Amino acid sequence: MQLNFRPKAAFASKKAFNYLADKHPNDISQIVVIRHAAIGDFMNIRPFLLGLKSFFPNAKITLSTINTYAYGTPDDLIDAVHIIDRTVNGKKTSAFQRLKQ
Repeated sequence: MQLNFRPKAAFASKKAFNYLADKHPNDISQIVVIRHAAIGDFMNIRPFLLGLKSFFPNAKITLSTINTYAYGTPDDLIDAVHIIDRTVNGKKTSAFQRLKQ
């Protein structure tokens, strides 16, 4: 079974597309969703997470978010939360610096 991605619905690198070319949805064991946006976006992401859980039934879904928005995570739809501190030594960090944590 070939996975079908709709344009502009989600992002996957070329390496990920090549890796998934011959995979079945049941073969995927872990998925990380990176969401470093405002709290209201967690309400908009709920249908996406429901679809993700139904399409990849065996996958452990981890949501990566910033510590200031951690209280709004949809805990009922994810298996783990990866919380990133938005500041280091009292200074705000860039998105790239946060991903390196």
